[in-house]
Amino acid sequence: MTNSEIADRSAQSLNTVYRAMASPRRREIVRFVAERSPAPVGKDELSRRVAAVLTDSRTDDDRRVRVELHHRDLPALKNAGVIAETDDGGVVATDHWAFETTALTKTFADEPPGELDAVFGAIADERRRAILCTLEARDQPVSTQALARAVAERETGAAPDSIPADRVDRVLASLVHVHLPALADADLVAYDIDESRVAYEGHPMLRDEWPGLDDPEAHDRLRASRNAMTALVARVAGFARSGD
Repeated sequence: MTNSEIADRSAQSLNTVYRAMASPRRREIVRFVAERSPAPVGKDELSRRVAAVLTDSRTDDDRRVRVELHHRDLPALKNAGVIAETDDGGVVATDHWAFETTALTKTFADEPPGELDAVFGAIADERRRAILCTLEARDQPVSTQALARAVAERETGAAPDSIPADRVDRVLASLVHVHLPALADADLVAYDIDESRVAYEGHPMLRDEWPGLDDPEAHDRLRASRNAMTALVARVAGFARSGD
């Protein structure tokens, strides 16, 4: 894993990292290895740690954890770039950007077991992250049609009136049949299928500082909208008082 790959925050890299984190075992591995870094952790010690934290430590559980750690979890985390193996077979944390994101790594220590599986699985997709950023900047539920146009605009960088209708239709179909159900299952959005309307719900442990969800422009637009509404309410209240 090269330094450029470790620093990579492309959409594909984010997908790979978040997908790898959609497992309580892998999050515990990352948390424990990072805690011990730069000292390497032996694989046997690591499997015992994971078994002790996430199972009732029966012999069959220990054996299963060891097999899955060697054949599934460590390869997935190595592929994501967050861990590496030393020459003697130990496991160490890399200089991956995930460890620089305090809001992300702190979550691993704070979460109830298994609480974030669905959340990480849901955000391991560029379009779903775009949906969340778009919805978070809205105070009210929006129609799926309006959301599809906003997501298409975000993805293409084109002006709203220049986006082909068939592009918006394709985005809408993916939202309705794939992405909104996935986000709703993770309790990240409220999706009214009958009314074709959707609203941002968020999650108590989801942080907008996480890469791919940090959208300063969206936050600025939301802040400006709220400030304008506050000013309007104050102005109306002033008129009411002056008329008394």
